[in-house]
Amino acid sequence: MVWPPPPPGRPEWAWLLRLPPRGWMQRRLLRPLTSRLDDRATVVSIGGGPGFEVRQLHRLRPPLAQWRVVLLDAQRGMLDQPQWHRPGDTANPDRVLGDAVRLPLPDASVDAVLSLGVLCCLTNDGAHAAAREAWRVVRPGGFVALSVPRWRGALDDERHTRLGFERIAGSRRGRSIFRKHK
Repeated sequence: MVWPPPPPGRPEWAWLLRLPPRGWMQRRLLRPLTSRLDDRATVVSIGGGPGFEVRQLHRLRPPLAQWRVVLLDAQRGMLDQPQWHRPGDTANPDRVLGDAVRLPLPDASVDAVLSLGVLCCLTNDGAHAAAREAWRVVRPGGFVALSVPRWRGALDDERHTRLGFERIAGSRRGRSIFRKHK
């Protein structure tokens, strides 16, 4: 292996996504979201790679919640990570091959979109298209959880508020929970 590794976006480096500090930051961001989701919510993790954020979401899930979770990624290798092949795993999401700028989902069909570390991997036009797609697929009253590097935070927070999302939680710009008005 080469060191330092490239940013985790390729299957052979996906293990970097599960480092403990990243999990702690994800739980800190997702905690306010989980308390607002209905027990039968549909959650889509866009560009979720091997789904480590889905594991964090599952750790925070209220005991009676039966969320449908969809893990969407543009790379088949990221979706085929072996940790999802455990029989009886209740955190096991549906896996869908798809692109953040053209989500293969109907309008207003999900309660929450997780976009954790995705927009910073796209061009400016791609990030804007991905934010518009999140707006399209989230139901009125639904949520977007956004996490991007600090240097991108103001730009991507502003991008979402211009579309009509309201920032309702977050530890800093770019690590935010947004709500779509009803």
